[in-house]
Amino acid sequence: MWSMSRKDPARRRAVVMSLIALAALFALDALTPRGLAHGAAYVIVMLEIGRTRDLRLIRLFAWLSCLAVLAGYFVSRPGEVSDAMALVNRLMSLFAVVVVSMLISRLAELTLPPPAR
Repeated sequence: MWSMSRKDPARRRAVVMSLIALAALFALDALTPRGLAHGAAYVIVMLEIGRTRDLRLIRLFAWLSCLAVLAGYFVSRPGEVSDAMALVNRLMSLFAVVVVSMLISRLAELTLPPPAR
């Protein structure tokens, strides 16, 4: 189900902006030490892709964001906080991404037009 046409410029812009934000956040994540709680910023990606109301895109970017949060733990250098605290920060970020993606998906389901008969 598509709420926006695949050729819709607003949809394309949302996808491109989400990809750019995802890449920029992952690069920032890789450059900063473990323990900084900026993994929750991946919620920005979910909010941007949520504008499309495309359930497949929302789920795809939720998975990509979760993978980026997890990969960010491994590519970032050790910081001043313990690994346990860094893992707690990552788990909180994953929780935020999953909850926001579930809310956006539900909103998209509620606002999609009924199927044509």
